[in-house]
Amino acid sequence: MALINTLLNLKDHGEINNFTMNGDQSAKIFLSNGKHYHVFMSNEYIIGETQVFESTSAGHVPDFIIYNDWDQVTGSAEREAKRKNIKIVKYGRFRYLLADLNG
Repeated sequence: MALINTLLNLKDHGEINNFTMNGDQSAKIFLSNGKHYHVFMSNEYIIGETQVFESTSAGHVPDFIIYNDWDQVTGSAEREAKRKNIKIVKYGRFRYLLADLNG
């Protein structure tokens, strides 16, 4: 549920153009410049290696795993995400990245 609320907020603020949910933790976002990215946001408060594996289970390797300030990211999650070339970013940092990606 957290991801859809996050994406609705980003859409309301014009930071993304649209999105398509792929379950409740995964989505494809569309930017105003025509680019698109796959994102994942776990429903868990601790982002571990399991969540990184879950992020790829829908058949889409996400470009970004987004987490909130109060979430914790384990070292094993960071290593596995790096191995799979997935960026793990806090929500606030993701908003800054969107500005660059839209530019």
